[in-house]
Amino acid sequence: MYFKVVEINTGEDGKEMALLKGIDHRLLIKYPVEELVKVKTFEVDHYWHNVFAKNVEQVKQVLSRHQQEHAVNVARALGGVKENGEDI
Repeated sequence: MYFKVVEINTGEDGKEMALLKGIDHRLLIKYPVEELVKVKTFEVDHYWHNVFAKNVEQVKQVLSRHQQEHAVNVARALGGVKENGEDI
């Protein structure tokens, strides 16, 4: 999970705290600056590439399932197929 630094403040104990916002999750947290790890741009690009690739695959699966269900519904409406896909 990646975060974007929104602002940096000094806490009551004198430590710098970063306000972080999730880049793909609705999350806002405070975290010590000294514990943050800066990531390279290509790492975030790679992460987003994988996220979008997974999303595309999921959409393809949903559309395929929808097309199959539609074909069964049409055939059933025309009286040619039972619920389980067998011929009448």
